[in-house]
This record gives sequence, C-alpha cells and structure tokens, in this order.
Amino acid sequence: MLRAYGCYTKSIRQGASLFRAMRHNANEERFVNVSRIYPDPTFLTTLGRANREGQPIFYLSGDKVIPCHEIKAKAGDVITLLECRPRDGASPILVPIGIDALLRKRGVRAAGEFSENPIRIEELLDHDAECLEKYWLIDEFITSEFVKDVPEGQPHQYKTTVSIAELLFGFATEVKPVDGLAYPSIAGLWTHANIALTPGSSHRIYKPATCQRLKIRELLDDLHLSLDPSVGL
Repeated sequence: MLRAYGCYTKSIRQGASLFRAMRHNANEERFVNVSRIYPDPTFLTTLGRANREGQPIFYLSGDKVIPCHEIKAKAGDVITLLECRPRDGASPILVPIGIDALLRKRGVRAAGEFSENPIRIEELLDHDAECLEKYWLIDEFITSEFVKDVPEGQPHQYKTTVSIAELLFGFATEVKPVDGLAYPSIAGLWTHANIALTPGSSHRIYKPATCQRLKIRELLDDLHLSLDPSVGL
C-alpha cells in the first residue's frame, strides 16, 4: 500500500525558483559565503521535521515570505534570503504529504492531465475496499503526524516525522529515486508548500542565484512583512 507514495509523486513547475532564509547573528553584518545559508551539520544539534541531529536537509519554499516565517523572524531581525534556480530546466521529484489537502483548502486543482489522487489510488489498489481503508488510515496518520505544529523547545516530537521522512526519502519512481518531500507550511498557515530536499538532490537540481539582505521592521497581518528600507544589499 505504501508504494503509492512512490508511484504518484509531484514535481515543481520547470524554471520555478525556491527560497531559503537565514537569520544573521548579532555581530554578523553580511554573510561571507553562500555556504553560510546552507544547512551546516555543525549547528544541527536537534531534530528537525525531516532531519536527525547533524543531518543536513535543505528546507525551501516557492514563496519569498514563507521562509522568513519558518525561521520565526521577528521585528529587528536581519535576514538573508537566498534564491535558488533550477539548472537546465530540471525539476525535483517529490513525495507529497498533505498537498492534496492544501490544494483543496485553496480551491486549486493540481496541474496536468492526470486524475485526482484518490481516483489514482483506487486504481492502483484495484478498488480493493479493505486495502483502500487501510491506505487512507495510514495516509491520514502520516499527514497529521508530519505536518503537526511542534512547540519550540520540544524537538523530541520530531522523532516520528524524521522516521516518516527517512521512509519516504528511500522511495523511487520507475525513472529514478525521489529527491525530497513537499508538505504544507505550518508557519505559513497552510498557504504555501515547503520543500525538503536531500543535499545531493539540492545541489544537482538547483544553483544559488541571488541573495537579498533584509531587516524586518514589523510583522503584519496575513503573513505580510514590513521591511526597513535602509537595509539592503
């Protein structure tokens, strides 16, 4: 039943950029190298949603603002926003977790000529009622567990999400292994999707394109940010 996660992967629109944000330290005016914004195993001392301690996973978003909320930016923070562009029209193969629920919430239909995922799952499992019931129970558990809101200071709650990520990272399509996961942004209030990529996939598919230095002046309603115009590149 779990092979359905590897059979029905999703991809990102070709040419679309992804974004990642990093907060500056108090005495850090500018980043010396783009590697400063990459995940550094030295500082990964706790569990993350898809990574173990010391395990680098690239967390990105297709929206510029969402990464700032993912790092819990607050007024006064200086942040560098990295834009990554795909190499030669490449696009990652992603296992979706809760993405269909996100699309329904936003009233959007997935692009392409394929049937909706529930129909495709029914066909994959030969319309076996017992198998389908078990599959949807598993899917509900994986989705609810992986996208749960973990309070700050309680990284132990990521143990199950890391286990789920490691299971799904190991899946493969008929063409090649999956590159990562796509799931709704909790910090972004389910308005956009986050992407979690393995380092190999991230470097193979994306290259750093631009960096923008920002200072948050104020957090506004509906996830908007007010920026200090005196701080820039």
